[in-house]
Amino acid sequence: MSVKQIGTDEKGAYYGVYTSKRIKGNKNPVPKQALLNLKGERIRSIAEGKRVEQKLKDMLAQKCVQQVQSKTPTWNDAIDMYKLQSIQNGLSDDTIKNVDICLKGITSCKWGMLKVDAINANMIREVINVDLKGKSESYRKSVLKYIRLCCKNLVDGKILDQNPAPEIKFSVGQKLEDVLSETEAKLFLQKAKEYNDELYPLWRFALLTGMRSSEIAGMTWDKVDFVNGRMKVDCQWKKATGFKDNTKTYKDRYIDISPNLLELLNELKADSVDNFVIPRYDIFIRGEAARETRKFLKMIGIKPIHFHALRASWATIMMQKGIAHIIVMKLGGWKDLKTMDRYVRLSGIEIKGALDKLDL
Repeated sequence: MSVKQIGTDEKGAYYGVYTSKRIKGNKNPVPKQALLNLKGERIRSIAEGKRVEQKLKDMLAQKCVQQVQSKTPTWNDAIDMYKLQSIQNGLSDDTIKNVDICLKGITSCKWGMLKVDAINANMIREVINVDLKGKSESYRKSVLKYIRLCCKNLVDGKILDQNPAPEIKFSVGQKLEDVLSETEAKLFLQKAKEYNDELYPLWRFALLTGMRSSEIAGMTWDKVDFVNGRMKVDCQWKKATGFKDNTKTYKDRYIDISPNLLELLNELKADSVDNFVIPRYDIFIRGEAARETRKFLKMIGIKPIHFHALRASWATIMMQKGIAHIIVMKLGGWKDLKTMDRYVRLSGIEIKGALDKLDL
């Protein structure tokens, strides 16, 4: 900013005031000048010019605020922007659905119409620590993750200068009681067969392969190679999204057909009425396998884990039987070593025999 003499007249020298201010998002600064004072008269002194200069500063500051606010999206707009970016990045439909659940379903009622630059760390902590109090640690962690990713998208787009999402520690883990031991798994299948439960083939298939439920639902007979004794896992089926020609990790894999699995496959093949390996049980297709699994386990006196935990049970049993965790990781289609570390802990193999050396 500057105050400069620009000329003289019969009353003496007169001055002009010049200034500019850069508005966020604009390449060029916004110029502003004044040749008259507040009374509409020429500026006659530097002191008077300084007063006009301050007035210009205030006016420009207000103008900047108004322009920035007019361009700043609301939180609901930010969620839609993040969803669009997620789609463009090729994220799965399930991830997009989780965005709606974790963001719009939880935060829109509080922040929906707020400008994103009005949302701060304390507001986010209130949602996670107060509004979601009583929810599981993993659920609260997921909500915070999506809030952080949504805000990161705003930072990447130069809408926010920094991400307001705070760091919050969670105690997320899996208890030993959340998986079946080999003995419990055998008893589970034995009872399911005795009761002639229609989900017995599904439960046995899950415990013999470690496949995800969506991969089991999408497994077709053309993927089963009886000659070479292996199955190709390269697709999935879900109620919400239908059939997809990729796995969750977008990596195909092969699973060897063990003698017990071969026995099951032969039984399923003999009764098959379509190209799907596992019959299209209504309970399974409706996504109610988790509830039915817990219900049956509770009935026979075994801890009621959910259906997806059969996959974790498979992994821990495999490692307890001496299969290297890196092999289990490849067979199960995991790509995250952190996940496998958790299963290693659940299996107890890293501490097995550790106390045998004690001689007290």
